Amino acid sequence: MKKITRILSFFLALLLGMSCLTACGGNTQDTQGSGAPSGNPADSGASYNIKIGFMSPNTHPWTTAANEFAEKVKQRTDGKVTVEVFPASTLGNGAELLESTQNGSVEMCIVATMQMSAVVPQIQMLDLPYLLPTTEIAETILDGELGDRLLEYVDAAGYKALCWTDNDYRCFSNNIRPLLAPADLKGIKMRIPETPALVAWLESVGAVPTIMSATELYTSLQTGVVDGQDNGAMLTISDNYYETLKYFTNTNHLYGASLVLMNGAYWDALPEEYQTVIQEECCNMRDSARALIAGQVDDFIRQIEESGVEVTMLTDEQLFAWVESGRSIYGQVSGLDEALLADITAKADELMG
Repeated sequence: MKKITRILSFFLALLLGMSCLTACGGNTQDTQGSGAPSGNPADSGASYNIKIGFMSPNTHPWTTAANEFAEKVKQRTDGKVTVEVFPASTLGNGAELLESTQNGSVEMCIVATMQMSAVVPQIQMLDLPYLLPTTEIAETILDGELGDRLLEYVDAAGYKALCWTDNDYRCFSNNIRPLLAPADLKGIKMRIPETPALVAWLESVGAVPTIMSATELYTSLQTGVVDGQDNGAMLTISDNYYETLKYFTNTNHLYGASLVLMNGAYWDALPEEYQTVIQEECCNMRDSARALIAGQVDDFIRQIEESGVEVTMLTDEQLFAWVESGRSIYGQVSGLDEALLADITAKADELMG
């Protein structure tokens, strides 16, 4: 009897074990946006769903380029990787997108580097006025070895930096006088974002840097609380600031550097063939967005001038004086990678000729 009991117990345990294995072996092919794809990361038969969020509106070139990116990725992976595009702050503002991408609740985002200083302090290097004085110089430096060195700090914060992109230069416009030289800024109350390097520079030329929310800017320009602002042509048109201004100068003092980021753990868990597709199509998205933005900026500057605002386009000689002025405060910003900063400045000088 005892022998029979032991045999029955053995088969009962075996059946229970098989039942447990069946219950735990559910579908592991889909990803759920939890920071890393579920299932076997080497299994290219798995499917992956990626959310990409950014703050710019549906009409922005980033939206057009991101939709193209989603289509190309789906096509090249035979539908195994799908990308959902969420513009217009649908998934949160810049700080929220950075946090969500870092913790993996959002797989990808596009954010301005100016919003990243709390997460990646070294990125503040790009807030230095005239570090990247022209679009051609900016793209050459950021897309090359020097840009890759800066991205090492981004990746160390839990991201996979896929590529650089941009969002127009910041330019000065005001209601006091045309700005031909840095000295023309003297006494002007200029609304700027909370950027220590920009504050230091404006104070050095005698301007009055004024930090305030963008939601207050239009009324403040109307009522004279501030005399000017430093948004580029795109925002000057889209947010109707041109209606409150008399003078616009393409000072191009801060390049609107932005990054396409993915959660680092999610990236590491993707099959290599999908990594290759996503990386290549991110670069195509970057190129498409850059071309669209460049075309729109020229058109927006024309619109600003046609509205009655006096537009000043700086000559190369005038721009050089602005570059010298902006660089004069670099020594006041501490905690940056000094060797990398020196290398970028030297490269920019070389490219400027």
